[in-house]
Amino acid sequence: MAKYYETLRLEQTGTVLFATIDAPPKNMLGPELVRDLVSLIEPWTRASRTRSLSLRALTLTTSSHMST
Repeated sequence: MAKYYETLRLEQTGTVLFATIDAPPKNMLGPELVRDLVSLIEPWTRASRTRSLSLRALTLTTSSHMST
């Protein structure tokens, strides 16, 4: 995939396209993510050799406690 997405990381394995949401700090739905998802999904639904699309989000964890 040559197209660059600001909030998505793409990886294709066979006929499955994995789109990982990477929109720090919390992967919240905002204008940039919506734009990237629409840009990815519209042409993909029209004609593609990819048969499956898997969306996943990075899990970001933080801790307010530090062990000493």
